Amino acid sequence: MNPRLIFIDEPFYQLSNSKRKLILTTIKDKLHEWKGCPVVIFCSYIYEWLPYCDRLVIMKNKTILQEGEPKVLLKDPKHVFVAKYMNGEGFSF
Repeated sequence: MNPRLIFIDEPFYQLSNSKRKLILTTIKDKLHEWKGCPVVIFCSYIYEWLPYCDRLVIMKNKTILQEGEPKVLLKDPKHVFVAKYMNGEGFSF
């Protein structure tokens, strides 16, 4: 299988930690097969995914607030929501 684009939507929603680890391990194992194929992950919590991301797009209310490399978004957030999201602070959607 050679997909041209992969979408993963809230893969950890309401899952136990053991199932989260299983899904993350499975996807990590597939990343080498997907090399060169964009993988778009929609998620509320990024910390499981952050080590595998080369680019992030942070959205709120259907609006892109900031996009770029994870290091840049962590060091130089341009929006309060982005700063809180990247630092794992509690907030509601």
